[in-house]
Amino acid sequence: MLITDPCELTTVISAVAIAIAKTVPDNDELEIWSLAFIQLATTLDTITAQRALLAKMEQGNQDQANRENEEILTPSIII
Repeated sequence: MLITDPCELTTVISAVAIAIAKTVPDNDELEIWSLAFIQLATTLDTITAQRALLAKMEQGNQDQANRENEEILTPSIII
């Protein structure tokens, strides 16, 4: 499910937070859950950043290969 409306997304996130807070009345336990979700978010950010970097590197490799192929296919004119 992809939520494209920013207001709807924040509403869903707030509703989930409220539901969790009502289910976990102990503040110490709730704090552990909060930290676990922060770690989850940070890990997902790391994975996303690594995917982006790998995609850029792959694109760079493809661009380099294309340039090399063009050089091979382009006849040289010697004057």
